[in-house]
Amino acid sequence: ILEQQIKAQGEIVRKYKAAKESQEKGQNGFSPFQTNVTDKHCRFLNDYFSSRSYVCGYSPTTADEELLKATSKSKIDLKKFAHLNRWCSHIKSFSDDEKQNFSTISYSQLKILIDPYLDVQIAEEVSKLLELKAKLNEDETHATASQKFILKTPKGTRDFSPEQMAVRSSVLNKIISVFKKHGAETIDTPIFELKSPWEEVKKEMVEEKGLSEEVADQIGEYVRLNGKEELVVKLLKDEKLTKSKAAVEGLEAMKLILHYCDIYGTSDRVLFDLSLARGLDYYTGIIYEAVLLGGDSSGDPESSVGSIAGGGRYDNLVGMFDSKHKQVPCVGVSIGVERIFAVLEAKYAAANKKIRTTEIQVYVATAQKNLVEERMKLCRVLWDEGFKVEHSYKKNPKLLAQLQHCEEYSIPLAVILGESEIQKGVVKLREVNSRVEVEVSRTQLPDEIRKRLQNYCMNGSS
Repeated sequence: ILEQQIKAQGEIVRKYKAAKESQEKGQNGFSPFQTNVTDKHCRFLNDYFSSRSYVCGYSPTTADEELLKATSKSKIDLKKFAHLNRWCSHIKSFSDDEKQNFSTISYSQLKILIDPYLDVQIAEEVSKLLELKAKLNEDETHATASQKFILKTPKGTRDFSPEQMAVRSSVLNKIISVFKKHGAETIDTPIFELKSPWEEVKKEMVEEKGLSEEVADQIGEYVRLNGKEELVVKLLKDEKLTKSKAAVEGLEAMKLILHYCDIYGTSDRVLFDLSLARGLDYYTGIIYEAVLLGGDSSGDPESSVGSIAGGGRYDNLVGMFDSKHKQVPCVGVSIGVERIFAVLEAKYAAANKKIRTTEIQVYVATAQKNLVEERMKLCRVLWDEGFKVEHSYKKNPKLLAQLQHCEEYSIPLAVILGESEIQKGVVKLREVNSRVEVEVSRTQLPDEIRKRLQNYCMNGSS
């Protein structure tokens, strides 16, 4: 309803504005006096009639009669407006026959009265429109007051700064390089796996698998155990376990795994933990989890970061989707890269270590003005040589600002050009960290850059 009232009031405002803007007021059939006379109108008319006897000056017209009809409808006490009241009383004193002889006048001849009269009316109608809109806003605010607006980031979505992206790229590249080293192929798919605590596993055993509390508690005694190959040997001698064919097969498989780890030289980083359980049913053999320890080498559990990867063997999973249910042995692992990212970001922040956000190797700088094209030419040469190069896109950048850019973004080398260097066919090659500069010929520049970049990497600065 309010919206309809606002629409109607808006039409009234437009109508009055159109009446004022019309060169021939009244020709569109709209009378400016067809309004409810307000206190503001009366004040204006009182002013108007302080120096006039009639609307048009010194003789009555049809405009006086029309204005009288408008003021007569008003409930305002006209006695407080002396000049307006005098005018009203005088016009009322004319008989109907006398009014028939009033001169007819067009609205275009009343510009001196109608324009300011309409201004008063427009202001009045606009005020009403604003009141309606304010009321609508109040209603909308009241309607939504009980609704709490919470901005949520959808799971799996997040904005990353250049520093964070550098960490992500570094971690992913390391993971991919290790996998490729062992012949893996690359896919990317979302994984939803959780390590289940013993309490949840016990609950599942009793409530879903139908085991008794007593049996679940006996299993719990084994769950608390962890160790290395000697634990496997001990369990293989356990009378309760040896009665179970599946338990013996599992322990033999674990013994073999630990033996293989010893061959690979990784047994010191592997622990047989019977409490480990995955929250998915498709595993048919070994399951494993990678735990990242803290910065010290003590192995103190207090410094442990926690699980960052998990997986296992699942021989029947592929067969579930095969019409012949063919068994296909599979082993997989999912890596919690987001947790690794968070750990590394915190580590870098604690060490106040700057993270490189670009891979630029060489920055081409100029020492004088009007050398932008020379910078571009040298960049092209170095790009063709396979280097990662950039330069300032300002026409005449200051040399100090260019060198500060190199330091800020950890760019190892800067090539500096000047008029004299261009004439001699040489450049100045600057190591940004040490600020050492050497003069190098343009022909030898690529080889010199390669040599210095190699030293830069060997020193562990990359």
